[in-house]
Amino acid sequence: MKNTIKVFGVIVLVAIIGFSACDNGGSDNTDIDTAALNAVILEAGIPRYEVETASSASDVPTGKKWVTQIEWNTFDGVYKTAVETKANPSSQSAVDAAKTNLQTSLAVFNAAKKDGSSAAIKLSGTITVKNKGQIVPYVVIQPHNNDYSWQENKRVHITGENSPWSIITKPFSSSTEISFIISGFDNDKYENKIFQITVEGLKKTVYNTDVDNININKDLNLITVSGTLKLDYNGQTVPSVNISMNKKNDTSVNLGAVGILNVRNNTTWSMMIPSQEVNTDVVFDIVGFDGPLVWEYDRLFAIWQKDFSINVGNQNKTGVALNLIVISGTVSVTYKGNRVPFVEVNVNTLEPWVWITNTTLKSPPANTPWSIVLPAYPSDTEICIGIQGRDENETALFWNADTIKTVKDKNVSGIAVNLGNITE
Repeated sequence: MKNTIKVFGVIVLVAIIGFSACDNGGSDNTDIDTAALNAVILEAGIPRYEVETASSASDVPTGKKWVTQIEWNTFDGVYKTAVETKANPSSQSAVDAAKTNLQTSLAVFNAAKKDGSSAAIKLSGTITVKNKGQIVPYVVIQPHNNDYSWQENKRVHITGENSPWSIITKPFSSSTEISFIISGFDNDKYENKIFQITVEGLKKTVYNTDVDNININKDLNLITVSGTLKLDYNGQTVPSVNISMNKKNDTSVNLGAVGILNVRNNTTWSMMIPSQEVNTDVVFDIVGFDGPLVWEYDRLFAIWQKDFSINVGNQNKTGVALNLIVISGTVSVTYKGNRVPFVEVNVNTLEPWVWITNTTLKSPPANTPWSIVLPAYPSDTEICIGIQGRDENETALFWNADTIKTVKDKNVSGIAVNLGNITE
């Protein structure tokens, strides 16, 4: 049974552009050639990245393309099957079939695209991005609002200083402050992500008119931060994990991110971030998914803004250990004799009280298994496991927080939470 993570507080969600950000792993079967399949995946990523889903042209701004949700779902299913096949190919015939199916589906999808007709505004400006004085030619600009409920993505080929860019979007219902993330890539397929950073100091207020002169100028001196991710996920391989690094004193500032495939215990990771003038404390988001595209599959677990006592400066940094543990068990509960539509398993530390994370089970029967990923602790730490029931409208029905456990740096299993039948 898949667990869906529900997160409270500020969430930094950064859309993955293309496939490459989690293309750091894959099958160990070296006899199977996936190059042709990968080429079609990259080709298919272009219209998939550019199009919107809608029910009519009036829902989409003029200047953009759209498809229906059914058309999107059909193509998306074939695309993900191809990505999954490339990540874990079983045979050459399976790889070849995935390539053919995706080519066919791509042709149908491209033919289905339609023009939008609603009101539109344009965000535009110039961009110059350099690393150690050399222009980074392929970037993605991602403007977003504070909670990422709105975001756009624009691929830009930087041919020289102050290259123009523009994004078409719908007008906002009220004045909205937006920020900008830029990601750099090493080729025109936008296949291998070099870096991903928040453009500090650049915010714009957008409403219902065009906004121009949004000029991005970054001269970076990228350094490499690398280490290991220690995670024994109940003996299973995690299909993909996204690791994001943010400034501790301003968690809205993203310094870098990387996605990795087929994560096992002590998997290595590496990301490039801007050199910092002074030693800077950082925190990490670590999110696991049940498929090989981060942010596009159900979440298996999520750790947000975790402080691992790491700081970065102006030199490469190695040996950064991100150590996680898993607590797991079963839950049994009914409400007035019926299954509970949503059961949240929440975890927090006791002294001090700090909420860590949770997982949500949908209408769980008796003895439904659950598991939650936590940061490892340097010493014995008491945690509280709280159970909250919600109805179909996610209105709270009950809360129970009686299960106390001590954790440290090892997995803890067999935590049985049996609440019986709750009547009040």
